Amino acid sequence: PEFWSSMCSGVLLLDLWPGPLTNDTTGAAFDSLGAQMPVPFVMLLSENFQHSEWYSASFRRLVEAAGERCLAAAGVPGTCHQWVSDANFWAPGWVLRWLALMGPRDHREAHAATARAVQASAGALSSHKGPS
Repeated sequence: PEFWSSMCSGVLLLDLWPGPLTNDTTGAAFDSLGAQMPVPFVMLLSENFQHSEWYSASFRRLVEAAGERCLAAAGVPGTCHQWVSDANFWAPGWVLRWLALMGPRDHREAHAATARAVQASAGALSSHKGPS
């Protein structure tokens, strides 16, 4: 953690995937991760990760354990995990929804909402002057 805190002043987490870090669906492993987070962060989640029975506890516990280092956490309604990748540009929306790669929200609306959230997050992270 000290290395990363010397290299950056904040982090934007986009649909963090807890799977590689733990298979504990209670999210207990994320208590220590949040407590040890060396820099401020903002977490932005797809709706399906935000409400996932496997991952939602991990997100809640990360945010709670991080305390003031978590500047904001939110979900983008109507999106699936791949919403922050280029997968939503690969094919027509109906095909991507059939493949469960795109949520029910219009891709242009989801993209615009995400862009606004990322811009606001970058502003909050760059202007954050509190303890890290």
